[in-house]
Amino acid sequence: MEGGDLCKLLFHKRKFREGDVKFYTAEIVLGIEHLHKMGVIYRDLKLENILIDSSGHLRITDYGLCKKFHPRQKNKREYTFCGTPHYIAPEVIKQEEHTKAVDWWSLGIMVYEMLKGATPFEEEDDESDNYMRLYDRILTQDPVIPTKFSAKAKDFVVGLLSKDPTKRLGAGKNGVDDIKRHPFFNKINWADMARKAKKAPFEPVYDDEMILGAKDNHLPPSPARSQDRVTSCSDTQTTEIPAAQTTPAAVGKTPSQKRKLSSSGDSERRTKRPRLPTPVVDLPNDSATSPRKQLCRFCLSGPER
Repeated sequence: MEGGDLCKLLFHKRKFREGDVKFYTAEIVLGIEHLHKMGVIYRDLKLENILIDSSGHLRITDYGLCKKFHPRQKNKREYTFCGTPHYIAPEVIKQEEHTKAVDWWSLGIMVYEMLKGATPFEEEDDESDNYMRLYDRILTQDPVIPTKFSAKAKDFVVGLLSKDPTKRLGAGKNGVDDIKRHPFFNKINWADMARKAKKAPFEPVYDDEMILGAKDNHLPPSPARSQDRVTSCSDTQTTEIPAAQTTPAAVGKTPSQKRKLSSSGDSERRTKRPRLPTPVVDLPNDSATSPRKQLCRFCLSGPER
């Protein structure tokens, strides 16, 4: 996409203002809400998977770890250990059954990261190939909330990072409405957000077909830390949603790498191969003339209903 991804933008700005975090979080919530209504658990929500279009609005991409349930399936739960280490929910680490609540945990990690500039459970001495200490902190420690967080932001993050998925914000009987009604979003008009009527806090700047990220021709490369993704397939059959097979049009997008770990906790790197850029397609505004039905404005090349 024209503006790169949120990870590169955050790496350039170090951290976002709370008002900008509200804007970005609201658009992500609308995208995840749409996927959940389609019976899809995203399971790999992170800054690298949030692209910025030419107007500064967000698009969710990379559906390789999604789990799509049949509309008539009553028990919409999954057991596969997968995701990106710093964003994985506790129930996934313990290989317990998990639901769409795992996406709200990852959202809490992202909100914390955008406000502070770092994820809540990482430490500087973490080894890049061994995530066992990180997983232990996710399971046993509460996130340290910086004093600079507002009271509403603190309550919002703590609610999303509840280790008990049944008590997690967004996982109750009211679902995503509990997130939308949280005081953190008091000044957010959800109808305007859904129409993309509100101006984005950052818009890519064009200069002779080059995208300018502030002062440079492109945003600086993002840290390699969260480029790693771990996957482990159990005997449970999963349904992966492939991205559209079209030519990518990403600018300043550096191919990332995928790292696989076994479900037994073995942190030895088994494979290391380049990860191709995520395909990008233009979505027509007129859904009546498009083969895709009810596409979400915040989902890119996403699954069909």
